[in-house]
Amino acid sequence: MTIKKLKEVGAICLVAGFCVFHGAQGTAHAASFDCKKAKAPIEKAICADKDISALDEQLASKYKALLGTLDEAGKGVVKKEQKYWLSNVRGLSMAEGGPRWTDTQQGDVVSLKTRYQKRLQDLDMKKKMVEGGYQMLSGMYVMPTECIAPIQNDEPAAAMDELKLEFKTDKLAVSIRSIGGSCNICALEGFAEKQPDGAYLLTEQACHVTFAVKNRSIMVSAKDCESLCGAGAGFSPEFPLIGITSGK
Repeated sequence: MTIKKLKEVGAICLVAGFCVFHGAQGTAHAASFDCKKAKAPIEKAICADKDISALDEQLASKYKALLGTLDEAGKGVVKKEQKYWLSNVRGLSMAEGGPRWTDTQQGDVVSLKTRYQKRLQDLDMKKKMVEGGYQMLSGMYVMPTECIAPIQNDEPAAAMDELKLEFKTDKLAVSIRSIGGSCNICALEGFAEKQPDGAYLLTEQACHVTFAVKNRSIMVSAKDCESLCGAGAGFSPEFPLIGITSGK
């Protein structure tokens, strides 16, 4: 079986994208990878901080345990999301415009710790989703995707479709944002009314968007919503329920 190293972390990634984190012996602080092989600034920061190192181990443990409860479709969603988090979210600063981690530059250690804590909360919500029988809950549902901006020509950029739901007394507060293939955005927010069939309908002028649970996913059906979208963009038709997170 072919094995490759995930660029940003000391983890072993199988071709399918499943990261199997391996333990370390005799390192300054335990982590989910061998600190003796740490090279990138973010790896060294994890190994140097006992709290972040412990969080890294907790994350690896919870991630592996969650995968063990999922079917193949669910595993695929969570693996893709985890890969996106490792590459595009973990190293971000919590402050707008703040320092971020790169392969050669050091970022904000406090933000790194907060990102780990946030990701652990996300995995807890996914566990709750599984244990609750895949019911639509308040939270942020995400789906990693890619787009190619015209100025980038053929270089794809990582992106994330988002659906935020919050149940009110008799309505559902909805905020949905999808990224089109050319990196244009389709976005809408408002209150959706529950329909006799159990689905929720959000109306904005001529645009009608329906949200309904089917096959462990929130299915999104949009009609006449072109005015809310950039060229080539449209609302993502499906958000897997296992994609739930606690929000940004």
